[in-house]
Amino acid sequence: MSTAKLMGLLLMALFLTICLIAAAGYWWVSNNLEHYANLYDEVVEESAGSAAEDCVTQSLQWSQTCEWSSLSCRIELRLRTQACLSVATNRDWFCKQTPGSEEILKRASWVLESCEDPEYHDYPLCTDIFEGVFEACNDEPGTP
Repeated sequence: MSTAKLMGLLLMALFLTICLIAAAGYWWVSNNLEHYANLYDEVVEESAGSAAEDCVTQSLQWSQTCEWSSLSCRIELRLRTQACLSVATNRDWFCKQTPGSEEILKRASWVLESCEDPEYHDYPLCTDIFEGVFEACNDEPGTP
């Protein structure tokens, strides 16, 4: 088999793999979008009037029921954190402690340093929670 034919087959296989991944992603999102939208609304309703620190504490407690390898559980964890913080009473003050969205390295350091705190280091999904904090703090209040 010539090199050109082999390259053509490899490119075709790569293209088909990308198409399959895209189709699977579209299927997953279309089947789960309503669930996550409803979850966000429920958490917003339940969390109205909570302080930002309470949102983090609630997320840490909820993370105890998550499997580290469960993608859907980790998405829910981050979503719960964001939803609660979107209605937190002291959101602005709390969010001033996070780096700006354009500071990628500071963001990563901030997340890791936050999880090294003795209060949080026993939670394996701490980084997911603080990524949710970061994302919530860089969104407009009350937007999913």
